[in-house]
Amino acid sequence: MSRPLLPDGLAEVRELEREAGHLSVFLDFDGTLAPIVDNPADAQIEPKVRAALEALARRDATLLVFVSGRSAADLQQRVEIPNTVYVGNHGLEICGRLNFVEPSALAKKELLKRLVDNLNGSLGHIPGAWVEDKTLTATVHYRQAAPREEQAIANIVHAALARHSAIFQLNAGRKVYEIVPRTKWHKGAAVCWINARLAGPGAASIYIGDDRTDEDAFVRLPGEITIRVGASEGTAARYHVDGPVQVREFLEWLNGNR
Repeated sequence: MSRPLLPDGLAEVRELEREAGHLSVFLDFDGTLAPIVDNPADAQIEPKVRAALEALARRDATLLVFVSGRSAADLQQRVEIPNTVYVGNHGLEICGRLNFVEPSALAKKELLKRLVDNLNGSLGHIPGAWVEDKTLTATVHYRQAAPREEQAIANIVHAALARHSAIFQLNAGRKVYEIVPRTKWHKGAAVCWINARLAGPGAASIYIGDDRTDEDAFVRLPGEITIRVGASEGTAARYHVDGPVQVREFLEWLNGNR
């Protein structure tokens, strides 16, 4: 089980950063930097969080990376901090200081588009249920649907994916279903790929995220500072914090610790 980051882990973070000299900071967006909201289009970074991020981005020997299930373009538009890296679609695409698109996911985008169109048609009669096409992945949202409709939504989504289960996997999240192409690439692979290209010699890593898909990154960063936002049970992260407010407090502390 992970330990509370504040204040228990701060001394370890300070020592790790002092020894490494260079630091890679990976941050999830929804539920980590920005609170979860009913409409994903309304999610935004609060001014104090943005100020802390901009200060981190200006630091020498610090690599700042934003990681999300959103498309990379959507993520970049919401953050808009220069000299950083944006990782979208759970690691399948990268832009900013680096550019990458996972080839096998790209090859499946037309099939995914047809699947999204079919799901939109099947879910059209249920208010509050809709499908977001992110080109490489898709998300079925039902946070605004009536609770009595949730089983019907689940039945429709599972039926639509049944014929394509060898090509796409279905991940259940908080009032969402994520449709993701089956590849060997994920957030953990993206983090290692980025570190290999941009991190300084002997750099240490900090990764903060709240999503199930962030676990792939936690596992790939043994010995580093990995932080789960939310529940502390069932995570590979070393530390946990309660929510975005504590994430902001940690980022402010990190800026003052340099």
